Amino acid sequence: MRRLLLLVIASAMAFSACGQGKGWPDASQSAAPTLAATSSPTAAPTATPTTAPTATATPRATPRATTKPVATDTPAATDSTAVDADWTQLAPANMGFTSLWPGEPTKKTQNSTSTWGPTATSMWEYDDGLDLSYFIVVAQYPKGAMTGKSPATVYDTTVKGMTTASTITLTIADQGDATFNGHTGRGFTLTSDTANVQGAMILVGDALYMVYVAYSPAVTDLSSPKAFYDDFVLTI
Repeated sequence: MRRLLLLVIASAMAFSACGQGKGWPDASQSAAPTLAATSSPTAAPTATPTTAPTATATPRATPRATTKPVATDTPAATDSTAVDADWTQLAPANMGFTSLWPGEPTKKTQNSTSTWGPTATSMWEYDDGLDLSYFIVVAQYPKGAMTGKSPATVYDTTVKGMTTASTITLTIADQGDATFNGHTGRGFTLTSDTANVQGAMILVGDALYMVYVAYSPAVTDLSSPKAFYDDFVLTI
């Protein structure tokens, strides 16, 4: 599972094809569970990864991300029973976001060439057992590379690239608008018999932000992934 997920994001950054989509996923449109689940997670966390993130912890921020129809600009709960009450905050310097994680993520970096030129990619990952993984990715394109480009084209290309980024072909189950701190992005759900990927991407200037979870069909409760998604905050 872990190898599949890493291949998905690494290959998606190549942006080699274009795709189309319709509407944000919900329970009636996709065979995969959605981020609107409300009970506790089924996957048990494993040991803390050996490589710590480079970012230093900061006081917890009030989420400002909204996504249709999952989030509604309502601050995350802070009581002791909230799913994310004791999660770890990540606020990497000069990266333009803060987030909360159910465990300490690891960071990987990669320099590659995309459709729009040399691309520096940073990826944070946390594996919650064998069936559920959390990701945040920031792809930084050359200065001015996105000037005059259609964000919709970037989103179409990226989502389509993720469907064929590994030996397991993923199908686009649904797509729709997602809004984070005034920036309009693209929500998506990809499915297969063995893995599902769900989250959103947002193009801000020359940087593409992606926040998503990947999980096997064994995961039927997505309350923790929903909290992770809702706790992602763009600070730019």
